[in-house]
Amino acid sequence: MFELKTYLAFLLKATVFACAAILCVALLYHAVRITTSRQARADLMYTIGLASSASLPPTADDDALWDPVGHESNPIVNWIQFCAGIEDPYSLPIQYQYLFVAKPLSRQGGPYERVPHRVERSLLELNLAVNTARYAMAKRAQAAFDFWQAGSLIVIVLGAASTVMIGLSSTQFGRESGSIQQVMRTLAIIFPALSTAATAAIAFYGPQTEWSQSSSTAASLSQLHSQIATGLQAMECGDEPAAGKSNAFSTKVGEWTQKYQEIMAATNATRQGAATSDSPKKDGANPGR
Repeated sequence: MFELKTYLAFLLKATVFACAAILCVALLYHAVRITTSRQARADLMYTIGLASSASLPPTADDDALWDPVGHESNPIVNWIQFCAGIEDPYSLPIQYQYLFVAKPLSRQGGPYERVPHRVERSLLELNLAVNTARYAMAKRAQAAFDFWQAGSLIVIVLGAASTVMIGLSSTQFGRESGSIQQVMRTLAIIFPALSTAATAAIAFYGPQTEWSQSSSTAASLSQLHSQIATGLQAMECGDEPAAGKSNAFSTKVGEWTQKYQEIMAATNATRQGAATSDSPKKDGANPGR
């Protein structure tokens, strides 16, 4: 019996030490990251809803987010450059350069044949909007998944620790009145409470829903981008139609623009609907309101 008590006491101490060490290391790691990393601070602000995805600074992972966008965006820009006879976008006036390049020059670079006409500019604006939206959705999905993953791991660890503490507390050794047993029974209350709090935080912020919505929107925008890129390759260069008139090129651009607006409208409606449905739950967590 004495050996069993000694073994259970050692198991309790080892479990408490391991859990405390994990929590301390995790807190220290995140404290150091938040203190030293602008990216970590921005991610934290975004996660708790105090910053938008557009405010997140670039990271090493951004290349992986931008590469798929460039696969569809570059053919669109190249097609318009070919049709407009633009060899160097930096030769255009400054107000047109941003449609082709990420960092326009501070001045016009040289002579040019012509600027993109009205329909070509509309397509370039649409391409730029899809680029920005795809990157923002990918960034949202990434941040939501990271938060969901970290929160789930914390809940798993706390749940395992709770099970161990409750199990030990129900044994003959755990029902005794020693100091070790008192610590064990206290931890059997604390760990389930922490696990419940972590689960409530995950449910409140809804990272799984955010990840699902952002991933779905990113997939729809990627499909639209691909349709534009492949559709242009089968089209002849289109002239600017007269005022009030349209041609095959302007009609396709109008269809693509409408499709983009429908995707973003559906996304915004879904987000607003989710926020409305979640508000009673969030208000219910504060009965004093």
